[in-house]
Amino acid sequence: MLNNLAGLIKVKTIVTLVVIGVFAVLALRGDISADNVMIIVSSVIAFYFGTQHEGKVAPVLKRAAEEKRGDGEGV
Repeated sequence: MLNNLAGLIKVKTIVTLVVIGVFAVLALRGDISADNVMIIVSSVIAFYFGTQHEGKVAPVLKRAAEEKRGDGEGV
């Protein structure tokens, strides 16, 4: 539970939540259209989850590439 909470308190997470909050407030006040909010929030969320996914997948891909190079050297 504490690890999950600590993971939420990262700069990317804070920035993502603030951006989404700001644009939600602007949309509710009628300052910007809902279409603009959807585009911006979708972009921010896609970037956030893309970087989260990249951080988890990159070490696995690197390890697989190193193993592949190691197998090819002995042949």
